Amino acid sequence: MKKLADHIRQANDDVEKIQVTGGKISQQFQRIEAAEIEEKPAAEKVVRLVDASKTQDS
Repeated sequence: MKKLADHIRQANDDVEKIQVTGGKISQQFQRIEAAEIEEKPAAEKVVRLVDASKTQDS
């Protein structure tokens, strides 16, 4: 009987930990959903590299 009681107690502890973790995950998703993402126009994100050997300054 003691082993059964230990297993039931362990299962209860595991369920409590799962509930806590689930709550933390839910809170994190709420924070992510509430976050506002600032989008910049695509042209501002483009970086152009220029080959200095091909410039027409000569």
